[in-house]
Amino acid sequence: MKRLISIVLLLLLLTGCSLVPNEYSSSKPHESMEQVQLPEAVVVTDAKSLKDAILRYVKAGSTEGSIRAANYDGNVEEDLVQAVYDVARLDPVGAYAVDYIGHNCARIVGYYEIRLNIVYRRTARDIASIQMAYSPEQLQGQVERALMTYDDHLALQVNETQEFDIAAIVERYCLDNPAEMVETPGVQTTIYPESGTERIVEVNFLYHNTPEELTKQKQAVEESVSAAAEYIRYRSSDRDKTLLLYTYLTERFTYKKTPTTAPVYSALCEGTADPLGLSQGFSMICRKAGVTCYTVKGLLDGQEHYWNIVSDDGDFRHVDLYSCVTAGSGIRFMTDWEMGRYYWNGQDYPVCVAAVEEQPAEEVTEIPEEETLTDQEEPV
Repeated sequence: MKRLISIVLLLLLLTGCSLVPNEYSSSKPHESMEQVQLPEAVVVTDAKSLKDAILRYVKAGSTEGSIRAANYDGNVEEDLVQAVYDVARLDPVGAYAVDYIGHNCARIVGYYEIRLNIVYRRTARDIASIQMAYSPEQLQGQVERALMTYDDHLALQVNETQEFDIAAIVERYCLDNPAEMVETPGVQTTIYPESGTERIVEVNFLYHNTPEELTKQKQAVEESVSAAAEYIRYRSSDRDKTLLLYTYLTERFTYKKTPTTAPVYSALCEGTADPLGLSQGFSMICRKAGVTCYTVKGLLDGQEHYWNIVSDDGDFRHVDLYSCVTAGSGIRFMTDWEMGRYYWNGQDYPVCVAAVEEQPAEEVTEIPEEETLTDQEEPV
């Protein structure tokens, strides 16, 4: 009799939860689990705490997990299958990082013992490096910090109502900071999951050069800008400085039209004629020498183009360095009225108009004031 009772108790201890196999789960015999050293079990009592426990292991990058369902409110088997699916496919971090979650459930007298085996497509470091970006300012700041260090990867957690254009942020930052960003990277974005209250935006920055090469190019640009600014700084007027800078650049290089991924470096250090590189390099040198200069993004004959607006001793003028260099002509200073083939957003830049000569003051003929009636002088 005692032997029969012992056999019955042993069978109860070895009874496992019945789970339906699916692509997000796998089951192992209960005996094999006893051979693996697992972390201390997390105790759960309902579906929400069960899902939270699984997600906690995922966010920590753990490959194994142990969960104990005691005094559980609900059906453990059904809730476990749903929780695994929700974490692996619907939660932002899980959808981004998890390949699949294998799970096994064993019924122990009074509670369930759940064991997890988590396989990732991201490293624990990737998961830990996810950045919160719940406002436009946070998102822009995170992208710019990644650009400053030439990172090639960024993961951002955003909410469903947030609108963003990562490529536009990258383009704007690189345009405004040519001294720091000698190359504007391509941008690839992937969203995990495709819908939901929160999502992970994975950003890959596609550089042609390594961070080490970009750092060397940045240093070379800085040296070139300093040398050019020193060369022209002894001229007194804005126009004289600008004229001498043009001579300096054209005497240094016979510019050639060649595709480039590092426009400023190529323009100032290799003699490559590129509208963006020449306009940004020209602007950097002018500002270094005390001349106000803007890089303008616009259109020339309907095609994307870059040029400068430069201070001209009290006025401003357009200078299209690329057109002048490739035509082999001298530098040309143009007003807005002479830019018929160009288009740009005039609200973003100073107005370039011809100086207006003072006109002699016109004689003013005094007009007698109309007589007014007082309260006592009423018309008859």
